[in-house]
Amino acid sequence: MAIGTQSQGGDQGVSIAADRDSVRRQRIEAVLSDARHGHVSFDTLVNRVYEREYTGETDPVSHRRRVANALYYVHLPRLSELDAIDYDPIEGHVSDSSGR
Repeated sequence: MAIGTQSQGGDQGVSIAADRDSVRRQRIEAVLSDARHGHVSFDTLVNRVYEREYTGETDPVSHRRRVANALYYVHLPRLSELDAIDYDPIEGHVSDSSGR
């Protein structure tokens, strides 16, 4: 299921794309789409999202840490709650919810 088209149940059809963080969530979707079998480790996801958005304007270590924190605490739990992805924070596995 495309992340940008997933709607919240009973919440007047608010889509993930309407969220202010949709650019980063679209990057998550792109990484999962590119991944073999639609799943990656948390660390791989962080690295690939970081690579897609890092412009060289900030400290690379700090930027990667911000990406990791945002994915771990905000984006992945939210996308999992919306059934757009399957996310296991204990094992560190992230996959699209389509089961491909």
